[in-house]
Amino acid sequence: MAVKSFELRLYRGRNTDGEPEFSVSGSGDEWENYQRVRVPGFDGSVSISLEGFWAAVLEQQLHDATAEVTGYETIVKFGDTQQLKEDFTVVVQVAYA
Repeated sequence: MAVKSFELRLYRGRNTDGEPEFSVSGSGDEWENYQRVRVPGFDGSVSISLEGFWAAVLEQQLHDATAEVTGYETIVKFGDTQQLKEDFTVVVQVAYA
C-alpha cells in the first residue's frame, strides 16, 4: 500500500506538548526525503536517523505512530572530537492510498 499523505513532527526530549522542533507534511514518496533529519544543536546540527522508524511504520501500515529516537551531534572541544547524544520523540500520521 502506497503512502497518500503524511505529517511528521519531531520533539526535543520525551514531551510532545508544545511546538515541535521540526515538522513537515507531504504526499506520496516525499516521506523518503525525511529518513534522516537535522535540527539545530549545541554547536552545529543534530542528526536524527528515522530510517528504522519509517520502515516499521510502513511495514505495519500504521496510521499513527510515536517513538523515542536519539540524535547525534559531533563537536570539537579543546581539540578532542566528542559526540553528544540527545533524546527526541517522533510522531507521525500516515494516510494510505
